[in-house]
Amino acid sequence: MKQPRRFSLALKVNIVIMAMILTVSVLLILISENTYQKAVFRPYFRKLENAEVPVEELKPIAQEFLPYLGTEEMNGMASISDTQERIDALNLWLLDKPGLDGEPPASTLMNDWLHFDVLMDEIQRIGDLQEIICYEEKNWNRYFISCVRDNNDNHLAISFANIGKLLPDDGPAESNYFSPRYLEEDGKTLLVRFIPLPLEDGGQAWLRLSFDLTEELQEHGYFLLRSILLTVVVTLLASVVTALVMRRYVLQPVRTLAKETKEFVPEEDGTYSRERIGRVEIRSNDEIGDLSRDIRTMQESIVTNTENLARMTAERERTAAELEMAAKIQADALPNIFPAFPEHSEFDIFAGMTPAKEVGGDFYDFFLIDETHLGIVMADVSDKGMPAALFMMSAKSLIRTYAGMKKSPAEVMQAVNDRLCENNRELMFVTVWFGILDLAAGRITAVNAGHELPALMPAGGRFDLIRERPGLMVGAREKMRWRELEISLTPGAKIFLYTDGVPDAHNPAGKMFGEERMIWALNEGCEKSPEELLRHMRKTVDAFVQDGAQFDDLTMLCLEYKGPTAS
Repeated sequence: MKQPRRFSLALKVNIVIMAMILTVSVLLILISENTYQKAVFRPYFRKLENAEVPVEELKPIAQEFLPYLGTEEMNGMASISDTQERIDALNLWLLDKPGLDGEPPASTLMNDWLHFDVLMDEIQRIGDLQEIICYEEKNWNRYFISCVRDNNDNHLAISFANIGKLLPDDGPAESNYFSPRYLEEDGKTLLVRFIPLPLEDGGQAWLRLSFDLTEELQEHGYFLLRSILLTVVVTLLASVVTALVMRRYVLQPVRTLAKETKEFVPEEDGTYSRERIGRVEIRSNDEIGDLSRDIRTMQESIVTNTENLARMTAERERTAAELEMAAKIQADALPNIFPAFPEHSEFDIFAGMTPAKEVGGDFYDFFLIDETHLGIVMADVSDKGMPAALFMMSAKSLIRTYAGMKKSPAEVMQAVNDRLCENNRELMFVTVWFGILDLAAGRITAVNAGHELPALMPAGGRFDLIRERPGLMVGAREKMRWRELEISLTPGAKIFLYTDGVPDAHNPAGKMFGEERMIWALNEGCEKSPEELLRHMRKTVDAFVQDGAQFDDLTMLCLEYKGPTAS
């Protein structure tokens, strides 16, 4: 599988820092730009806006020059290449033309032009302007006469020329031409303000007040260029410094931690060794140092836990082996060889136990007290596992011992109860069904000490529970007495003993097997031998439980009485 492209932490941090520096730099440039505009260009705007122009005195002079603009005579003067010759020709032309006050030589156009020059000079002083131009329009051609003040010698230059498309065809819009604006002309950048001069014949002339800001704008461009270059240099330097710092204080410790983490792998047996814990100590009081210490603590915890787990596993395996041995001992302690008494044809008996844990608390037993009496035991200890197994072995041994003394079932239970109540600090008890079968008479004398009701099938009949009232459990209280019950068996009769693991078996839906289903299953196989009947019962219970867990020991015993002698 193709690995995705990786980006180092330093690269990511550099990108973030560069983006932050660029953002701050752009903001600083914008702020500097605004400050620069206010400091350098705003005064020129205010001067143009605040300049007072004698419009009424200028309108007659503009009207006076209107007939001459665009004529061949003026165009001829304007076409003279030599500046001084052009000025001399213009002066002679001005002296030859009549002015506003009469015919020459009393008043000439020169006098009006000089008056125009005086007015321009007044505006020049007020506004500190570099150039004042009067425009007029005739026959869709635009011409101008100019009064230019040089910053060095304040000389007057007068010229006339066709200015073509300097102004829009539809005339000046008030929003554009009544306020200062930038204008590109002859390679220069001018800040201009147009002032309208309405003429008597309906024509329109304009007075242009302007500043040449070419140098200022060039300096402004240099300022922006320097700012941008400074931003680039600062960004690169910050990136380099950040990369070095990140490499020294972040990347190198992180790579060390990553290397030590990769080397912290389990041994072949799955355990972790203390020799693989990282040895490089990162001495820093920041998150990297905290991470290093946390990783080392985690590794030590993992090693400790694996060591504990190994000990627990070994202990568990040893316990499992011991339990397995205990289960074998318990199984061997119960009768498990069938047929049990082949020399006795008076009965047929079969039993089996499946513990819920490795060892169980249920037990069964059958033994010959003498040649004519058979002891039968079905019991269930109150607990499960090893404690119940030990208690079960003690109870089983006591029952056999006292039964061998030819005591009655009630006397046996009383003696066993007294012994079990001694030093019973765990308060355990056992339910017991104990009976003694007289093989010759076919009679069972039994005691039920808190156990499940047995099921009896008369010869040729069907199974049903023996409805008797059980007594108290064995080991629950000292000095107890039990009532005996006699059960008569005829040849062919069967008795079925069991523990609560049979009726209490649960299926995955939580439904119990129950006594009714147990009796139904017994009657379904009532004609079978004791061994076949128990196998049938186990198969029926397993089919009911399905995949459900076994919560209790499952113990069953079946005895068929065949009579004093085999038929």
